[in-house]
Amino acid sequence: QPFGLGELSHILGGSVRSYSCYETDAVRYKQSVAARVRVLRAETPDRQHREKMPTSFFYKRAVLRELPYALEKARIHPYKIRRDVRSNVVEANLLSSDELRSFASSVGGVEVALPYRVEQRAYPDGNPLDSRFGLCLRDFSPQEGWRQEAHLKERELRCALRALAEWHAFFWVGRGPPPATDRGRQRAAMGRLSERLWPTASYWHLGQQPAEQLGRLRPNWERLRREFDFPDAWNLGERLAAAALDASRQAHGLDARHGAVAADDWAHAAHRTILHGDPKAPNFFFRAPPFADTGAEARPDLGVIDFQWSGLGLGAVDVAYCITASADKSVFAGATAADAVRPYVDGYHADLLRASARRGDAAGDGPGGLSREALQEQFEWAT
Repeated sequence: QPFGLGELSHILGGSVRSYSCYETDAVRYKQSVAARVRVLRAETPDRQHREKMPTSFFYKRAVLRELPYALEKARIHPYKIRRDVRSNVVEANLLSSDELRSFASSVGGVEVALPYRVEQRAYPDGNPLDSRFGLCLRDFSPQEGWRQEAHLKERELRCALRALAEWHAFFWVGRGPPPATDRGRQRAAMGRLSERLWPTASYWHLGQQPAEQLGRLRPNWERLRREFDFPDAWNLGERLAAAALDASRQAHGLDARHGAVAADDWAHAAHRTILHGDPKAPNFFFRAPPFADTGAEARPDLGVIDFQWSGLGLGAVDVAYCITASADKSVFAGATAADAVRPYVDGYHADLLRASARRGDAAGDGPGGLSREALQEQFEWAT
């Protein structure tokens, strides 16, 4: 049903005179529809209260039975519909958490699309097509100076990796009982939060893919090789198939059946944190901070959205995905890929250690216990 003015006033914490939504502000994704909703405030005697109310919000709605793509997916790949419902539940759980609000209020220069309201009716074990979700979110609007980039050049990429370092340090889980300190209690809370998210973050690991995915690597590579005239010597299909299970275990902690291994049986489990899970360019917004230097070295504010694939994992997985899925080609100019990305991984590691120390971790504890060499190994497996 359309929003009522009283309902919107309650959601946004002010007095709404009217609202509008332009066709140019609406998007129709395969698995949801969304729009920027512009709000006109009513005049009130309490000017301070009035000015706290946003002038717009972002509404994301997913009613699966209304989406042709979801209906087709339910017919052909029913397990994917259950996975999609779970991803919406995960996002709603994280957005509703006190931990996310605490993160958003504690890190300068990194802002999160926090919700004004979260609604969900999820039936992953019944008929998932009956599930529906509605999110009223903070709007990173152009009117407030926010912009997006199709690909991330050096400044934006470093900004995104710094935000990931702050995120990973804050949401650190590790392995084993946390110490009886304030920081230890915070980690225990992160462990409880992780139980409401994906046990293994991201959507591209083998545990989220069809059972026949590995068998398709060779023929799919051969098709791509012919289409783009790649050299025969690359032989990527064979090489990926040979390394896939090892990479899955090392980077994601998954066994040969793509289930999570016990933390005690995973060499990298001590470095687990809650990942964003999908840190690519479309999920980042950038804004020049007020009164900031506008030179090439000025660091923009960063806004973060989309938490459907958040869950446990290694920070290196987020880092590898962010670089490989988002980096502009200029990042790789004049160097091998390994040499080009090394300064970015170095920067992430330095930012992670700084964030860890600021959070009160003892030297060598938590993120501080992740050496640069260990991060490099994890990054290479994730890549």
